[in-house]
Amino acid sequence: MGNHRLGAIIAGQVSEQYPESLLLQRAAKKFGVSAQLLWHLSSNQRPVSRATLQMAGDLLGTLGQAFLRQRYAAILETHVAQMNLRFRLLVEGVTDYALLRPIILDA
Repeated sequence: MGNHRLGAIIAGQVSEQYPESLLLQRAAKKFGVSAQLLWHLSSNQRPVSRATLQMAGDLLGTLGQAFLRQRYAAILETHVAQMNLRFRLLVEGVTDYALLRPIILDA
């Protein structure tokens, strides 16, 4: 569109039918064109198959899960580092003789 390359998927729309007016108007306003021009340009594009949409959705889901796992690992790493620091400060803070005895728990 103009000098911008635009790829669009209008989910649930059929190119022979006019789409929901409000959604089309919002998209057209965002790109600074008329709704009729946007619909004309999109209706001349090759349709996207259900398999392609499913694959794109699966890929986005996988990427989202990987991002969440990475963030969770970073949060856990920060928590472990804080606990190690507290323990080190506790041990270093002992000025008198102390006897540390491991506690064995029955399984």
